Amino acid sequence: MLRYTRNDTIMPKTWKFILISVISLLSAVFIFLLIDASGNFYWSTTEGQIDPKVSEDKSQRSKVLSLAIISDIHNSWDNLDNSIEVINNTYFDMVIFLGDLTDVGEPENLEKGAKLLQKLRYPLLSTPGNHDIWYARQERLAEDYYFNQYFPVQSCSEYKGFEFVFINNSDEQLGLTADNWNKTLDCLNIPKPLVVFSHEPIFHPTNDYVMGKYEDKVATQAAIILDILCQKKAKVAVAGHQHSYSQYFYDCPNGYKLPMIVSGALAETRNFQSPRFLKLNIFNDGGFENKEDELK
Repeated sequence: MLRYTRNDTIMPKTWKFILISVISLLSAVFIFLLIDASGNFYWSTTEGQIDPKVSEDKSQRSKVLSLAIISDIHNSWDNLDNSIEVINNTYFDMVIFLGDLTDVGEPENLEKGAKLLQKLRYPLLSTPGNHDIWYARQERLAEDYYFNQYFPVQSCSEYKGFEFVFINNSDEQLGLTADNWNKTLDCLNIPKPLVVFSHEPIFHPTNDYVMGKYEDKVATQAAIILDILCQKKAKVAVAGHQHSYSQYFYDCPNGYKLPMIVSGALAETRNFQSPRFLKLNIFNDGGFENKEDELK
């Protein structure tokens, strides 16, 4: 073990104090710039600089799409029920579920969650989470076998001129199956404005719990998807999995800043924040706004 001993002859105490103070001040300034007044996190992944918010003339904007996004319930049935009540008392076009309804994907819990979600007054589109496929994998079945009994999985769906693309990256080890991969690529190349949903984030600047964390081949799939999203200038990519809300940009090689959001979790346990879901509004100019709704 290396041992460090104090040696004040190398650097006088006064200069040590000044150096530490300067470093602390610079760190504080950096953190202040990184987090804006609303708590949103902005990061430029290519240049390592802060990406300023785009100033828009919002006077001509009109809302064309309003989504409620729920994620990472993990058998927290009371929280799910409470969120459904809130959602049903607010106007939305659709509800998006981003996976991890259960802890290990047992059929009885998938069925219980599905019955609760049937109380929604709005259409529901969904994709499984990594926890939702564990039980099927243990029985050597297709990863989404049980999930599909209650939530038919679609690769894409057109709505109000947007193409919703669902990337089923629930299998952290194997990634997208060949059939699922081909369907996803077909969906991503549809000539409509893309709004992309997945359980695991395809990219995150500071949290490594993303698609491809455990396997290089899955990371390669994520890189290909990112490249297509950059080329198509996707409107926004939304994910769950991390149990903590964040908003940021991916700096594309072509200069496009791809907006990305991670939704908070409804889970009562293993949650870095209070239980919450996400409200996402998309406007006629392609811009969007999002707001967290914390459960009381």
